[in-house]
Amino acid sequence: MPGADFMQERQAGWGMRPAAALLDLPSTGTSVIRWSRELTSAFEMRPLLSDHTIVSLNLRPMRAEAWLGQSKVWAGPIGSHAVRIVPPGVERRWSTTDPFDLLHLMLPPRAFQSVAGQGCGPFTLSDPLYGSDTLIRQLGLQILDAMEGGGPYLTELADGLCRALVAHLLRRYHLPAASSPPSLPRALSPARLRRVETLVRARLAEELTVAEMADAAGYSEFHFARLFRAATGRTPYRYLQEARIARACRLLRDGRAGVLAVALDCGFKDASHFSRVFRAQMGITPRTYRDGPA
Repeated sequence: MPGADFMQERQAGWGMRPAAALLDLPSTGTSVIRWSRELTSAFEMRPLLSDHTIVSLNLRPMRAEAWLGQSKVWAGPIGSHAVRIVPPGVERRWSTTDPFDLLHLMLPPRAFQSVAGQGCGPFTLSDPLYGSDTLIRQLGLQILDAMEGGGPYLTELADGLCRALVAHLLRRYHLPAASSPPSLPRALSPARLRRVETLVRARLAEELTVAEMADAAGYSEFHFARLFRAATGRTPYRYLQEARIARACRLLRDGRAGVLAVALDCGFKDASHFSRVFRAQMGITPRTYRDGPA
């Protein structure tokens, strides 16, 4: 069930609070999140990883660049009501200088099993890559209208619309499974996990992607994310952030470095992002932590 960590990770990646959110719908487990910004200035969503399939509905025209892992998949205009389907277990990020308004429907494996039956899946879906889909647009706008209207039975209505969305995705976008080897382990082996941990410790002061962590473990990003979470109980992104904050705590307790120096030494690009992530994990600001009692 998504909780505080779920939203904290997303708010840290986006650097903002959502305009609206409806989490963990009863039967599908879907989380519906609206991200909106009116400013005309450079914006970059920092790399995020999720074990959800994300259906993104663009609510206003804009120009943007988008990446999956290390690959740039889009650069240019995105029309109103354009649709993307982002697979689970792949690091994603995007940037724009335009105002934006996005509706994200985050579908866990449970959402697909609620339609296809228990034990079914995982399902691989094709990505329309900012193409149009009339039914996704209609369902997304109905969910958004229900969220704005509120009232009784909101979650039941949104949940039913999400079940219809999942059925549509399976009918139109499902691709036959082709790449999952039957012998794939259930969790990352201790030896592979140690290789990832060694890489993380060595690169805490640098940018480190999930793709590089997956490469160290010898798996694709998709399989690595699932195996790593099974072994550690955390996503690779969450594990990396926790390791950075643990190092930051040691440096702050030492008291010889300022907050910005600690942020840079722990792989954060600026003190603002560092402070948001630190406060989300520790409950206080880095400065308060440094200046407080030992």
